[in-house]
Formats: sequence, structure tokens, C-alpha cells
Amino acid sequence: MNVLETAAHKWRTWRKYGLFNPSTHLLADNTQAVCRGRGKPRPGKRYARFLCVLRPHVHRGRQGLWLSYRALKHGRYRVRVIAYRR
Repeated sequence: MNVLETAAHKWRTWRKYGLFNPSTHLLADNTQAVCRGRGKPRPGKRYARFLCVLRPHVHRGRQGLWLSYRALKHGRYRVRVIAYRR
């Protein structure tokens, strides 16, 4: 999944959210990424925009790092941080 891949590459930027192991700089065990399509679907019920939440395995309610994910042409994508909820 592109959201988890992006998070792994941007650990320095996103380390303040507590989703990474500080000694290994890898995502914490059992980190979840949940994405839901937003807007009007393309033909074949495929979405171009998603609202995603990246959260630890043990979490409360809406806790997590909320992200905006946009699929672009030629397999590219853009991920942007919206907010972090504790």
C-alpha cells in the first residue's frame, strides 16, 4: 500500500506522531492504514482521492495520523498530512 510505503520513507518528518520505533526507524508493529474513497468514482467504481488514517494497533476512537491520498497518472500518487488526533 502506498500510504505505508510513504510513511516508511518519511519517518523523520512523521516521527513525532509515535508511529515509529525510535531505535530502528521502522513503523511500529501492527500499524494500520485504513483508506476510504472520496468524491465521485471513476468508471469501474475506482476512486482517485482517499481519506486515510494511519494508526497504531492499540488506539482509541479516531486516534491516528489523518492523510489525504490522491492517485495521479502513470502510477504516481501524492500524500498530504491533514491532522493528528490523540
